[in-house]
Amino acid sequence: MDDYGKYEENCKAIKEFNERLLKDFEAWLKASGLSEKTIDKHVSNIDFYINEYLLYEDATEAKDGVAAVDMFLGYWFIKGNVGKSIQHQRQCGQPEEILYIHV
Repeated sequence: MDDYGKYEENCKAIKEFNERLLKDFEAWLKASGLSEKTIDKHVSNIDFYINEYLLYEDATEAKDGVAAVDMFLGYWFIKGNVGKSIQHQRQCGQPEEILYIHV
C-alpha cells in the first residue's frame, strides 16, 4: 500500500473514533444544560476541527490535536473567516477549549 493509501486508511479509522467522541461530547454538553442550538454549534465546530482540519495534511487524532489549536485559531481559521466579526471568531474558538476540558 502506498503512503496515500495508508493516510486514507488512517483517516477512516480516526473518523470512526471521532464519531464516538462527538456523541460523547454532545451528551456531555446536554448534561451541562446548554441549549440545543448552542450544542449543535459546538458539535459542528468540533466536527470540522477534528474531521477536517486535523486530517487535512496528516492523520492527526483528536487527542493529539491540542497542539494544533493555536495554529487553527491563530491563523488558519482567521484567514478563512476574513470579514467575520471578532465575536463570531471567539464563539467558534470556544468548542475546542471545551472539548479538551472534556477529554
